[in-house]
Amino acid sequence: KPLSHIDNAACLAALNTTHIWTCQYCVAENANQLRASDYIFFRDLWNAMRVGSVFIITETTPRLWPEFYQIIQDHCPFMQVSFPNQKGPQLLLRKSSSIVQNGSRVDESLKNFEEFAARHE
Repeated sequence: KPLSHIDNAACLAALNTTHIWTCQYCVAENANQLRASDYIFFRDLWNAMRVGSVFIITETTPRLWPEFYQIIQDHCPFMQVSFPNQKGPQLLLRKSSSIVQNGSRVDESLKNFEEFAARHE
């Protein structure tokens, strides 16, 4: 559902005062709905959140990180991406005021996550 949906009213109301956003263990279990919506909630939130804000997603598996990264590249290229733990349970994003070039370390992690996803789907 988009950020403007009534179910997301609390997030919408917090946009101007929130600097750290977290999403804990709800991505993988909702993967099909997220894909069907083309990740509209996350796209809306990332576009609307304040510059300098941080978004942390923790999940049991890194299988969806390549999809998230593609959404970021296509719709929110101002997000700096990192994986604090190379095994992948966390995705860390920081909103910049301009387009960000994420480095080779991110590319290497994504390649590993894609291979992991291919083995486990």
